[in-house]
Amino acid sequence: MNNIKENNNKMNLLIIMPDQMRADYLGCYGHSTKGTKNIDRLATEGLKFDNC
Repeated sequence: MNNIKENNNKMNLLIIMPDQMRADYLGCYGHSTKGTKNIDRLATEGLKFDNC
């Protein structure tokens, strides 16, 4: 039971790498499109690496 509580403090890492979409076409990078609302929400609530 103690192991379960200790594991809850670990962070999760999610890497999204679409191969057919330019970054400047996403709403989280300033585009006015309404079609990337879930990716935009993930970028707003998490971390976004601009220069990797």
